[in-house]
Amino acid sequence: MKKLLIFLALLISLQGFGQTVLRSGTTVLRVYDSQQPLNIETTCEVWLDGKDDGSFTLDGTSVDQWDDKSGNDRHVLNGNANATRPTYDINTGRVTFVAANSTFLQSAAFASALSQPNTIFIVYKITGDISDTEYVITSLTHSHLLYYSSSIFKIYAGATDLENGATNANDNIHCALFKEILSEFWINGVLGASGGANIGNNNLEGITLGMHYPGSQYADVSIMEVIIYNADISDVDRDKITGYLAWKWDITATTDFKGYVLRSWQAESNEIFAAMGTDPPYARKVLIDNLVKGLKDDGVWTLLDFFYILAAHAENSSLLNWINPGTFDATNVSSTAFEIDRGYTGAAGDYLNSNYNPNTDGINYALDDASAGVYCRTTAAASTACELGVYDGASFTHIYIHFLAGISRIRMNGTTARTGANVDAKGFFILNRVLSTHQDLYKNKVRIINGIIASTTVPNESMYLLALNNNGSSNNWSTKQIAAAFAGGGMTQTNIDNFTDRIETYLDALGAGVISEMMWLILLLIPNIRRKEEEFKIAA
Repeated sequence: MKKLLIFLALLISLQGFGQTVLRSGTTVLRVYDSQQPLNIETTCEVWLDGKDDGSFTLDGTSVDQWDDKSGNDRHVLNGNANATRPTYDINTGRVTFVAANSTFLQSAAFASALSQPNTIFIVYKITGDISDTEYVITSLTHSHLLYYSSSIFKIYAGATDLENGATNANDNIHCALFKEILSEFWINGVLGASGGANIGNNNLEGITLGMHYPGSQYADVSIMEVIIYNADISDVDRDKITGYLAWKWDITATTDFKGYVLRSWQAESNEIFAAMGTDPPYARKVLIDNLVKGLKDDGVWTLLDFFYILAAHAENSSLLNWINPGTFDATNVSSTAFEIDRGYTGAAGDYLNSNYNPNTDGINYALDDASAGVYCRTTAAASTACELGVYDGASFTHIYIHFLAGISRIRMNGTTARTGANVDAKGFFILNRVLSTHQDLYKNKVRIINGIIASTTVPNESMYLLALNNNGSSNNWSTKQIAAAFAGGGMTQTNIDNFTDRIETYLDALGAGVISEMMWLILLLIPNIRRKEEEFKIAA
């Protein structure tokens, strides 16, 4: 099992969807990209996070190195004796510098200096005399400074100071935009100074914490977090980061995003959350929002009429139509068994009614432009059971997917079935018709049935899951477990590929995905297959 989880993590990372990291807080679950706070569009150049004790190399409490989490390896360190190193409090996340001890941390010179505009966030508290002249963060050669002097907070980049009000001994979020005469200086979300004087146009070629280069005017401060962008980020993004820092460090700030931490959700995600019977945990909301945004970006979302994630965090949230909550929500008929984060398992007499009639309710679904499918987590005994099905006795037309011994069989908007080899019912199956002459079945992105069957009409009955709606009555009940289902317009191969990847990424995050699991089993079998090949060669 441990190997499987490691493989899944590697696979998700390779797919490019695994950037989310979960970290436990005292009362909430914080979720953020491990290499870029807040998932804003601008690339993060430096990120020093005091809350992440794993990013520190310590000698006792003395900081040898504080690792940069941006992915750029711009770590700050001090190779001197402990007496000149700041100390780290693992309980509070604070790195404390003492002027009398000449403490500092410094990065190597950046491979390429960061030209203006630069946006620097730093969270710190003055622990000494607020009227001193002390340098909190500077470059390597005096080009960028955030400091305080004569009881005033200041920034400087080679020409003139930009001042932002009187100093205090509180925890503060400083945000400095270095952009020559368009520079700005914010504290706790409030703009205190902007423009006017030209603060200078020097580049940022590295960073020093706690001292003025080249080794004078040290600072009495506790620094908690540093985030640097090589851009003039948007007002919204600055507000998001301010909100993130205010929440994280419990600082009063002017922000619309405190408590939201990471992002504003997709409008569709908000509708889903509002309609759920049980509010999802924050980490689940992130997964939902990622899936919604991904399907929108891929052009799949607008093709769907109904879309259920049956593998939900609570049963009263599992039958919701994500595309339009409250319309075509499914109904659990009889007592179809629900399992948290896995979905529904059928039995004789039990099924789910989509309450969606493709003939009368179709928005995107049409005679020769249609798709429908299920994500099946189990392989049960082969039978004529349907995982998705509807039969209209008046027109003798079907929509169904079912599994027999070693094959799958399908019908879509027609009167004749087609079969194809399929030895395992696990995976994401998509029934697709984009031509009047063909109906296709895809399993995990691969077309396994390409049936030359003419379309006739769209069945005029409600579509069932885990059973066939046989002209108004259920039969052909399935005993498999399904985690998701959908119906909508016809799809291209690219649509199918993207849809499969997005679903698998979501379910893998719940530990419910089976496609990656199948790939892992194949990898386990490869040595045995090769050994058998060698044995065959020797025998021959």
